[in-house]
Amino acid sequence: LDLIYIALEKQKPANLEREKIFQKLYPKEKYEEQRLHNVMSYLMRLYHRFLAVQQFEVQEFEESISTLEQAFIENELDVFTNRSKLFEKTIKDHVTPDKYYHHALFRYHTLRREHRVNNVKRSDEESGRQWAKALDDYYILEKLQQSCILRAHEMIMNTSYDFTLSDVVVNYVADNWTTYQKNPTIAAYYTVLKM
Repeated sequence: LDLIYIALEKQKPANLEREKIFQKLYPKEKYEEQRLHNVMSYLMRLYHRFLAVQQFEVQEFEESISTLEQAFIENELDVFTNRSKLFEKTIKDHVTPDKYYHHALFRYHTLRREHRVNNVKRSDEESGRQWAKALDDYYILEKLQQSCILRAHEMIMNTSYDFTLSDVVVNYVADNWTTYQKNPTIAAYYTVLKM
């Protein structure tokens, strides 16, 4: 990769030729198109992995949840317990319950429920309730957000969409408003949809 950067600095990209790049990479070898394609393919895979890692690092809870998931899979109960406590503290201190928050909470409660049922208490109803609530909150938030985007698109593009399931979710939030008004993100999307 350093050789490519050096070559790019010396010449304008329009002047780069495959043979010259190949000679920089493999100075004493005869030009092979396939070998150069293999190098470029590897560089593209490396770049794609870089993009994935960037996304992984941007999402606030992803590292914690992925660590918990792998610790659970590997049956590393000490790591799972320790990281669970840290995750609970982090999520408790989170300011805005956005979709990443709700998705992370759903994934966490999925793991926590499995851990408790398999290792602590087989009939653990509380972790089941938390798991179900986390899924509901995640789904409701995603559905309300999607509905807001589609409503805006309807107005801008003069088109229409079927909101059957969205209407069910909006009615559910309305029926349980005392619970959902405490969640600023869900309340905001709900309020926008009711306008």
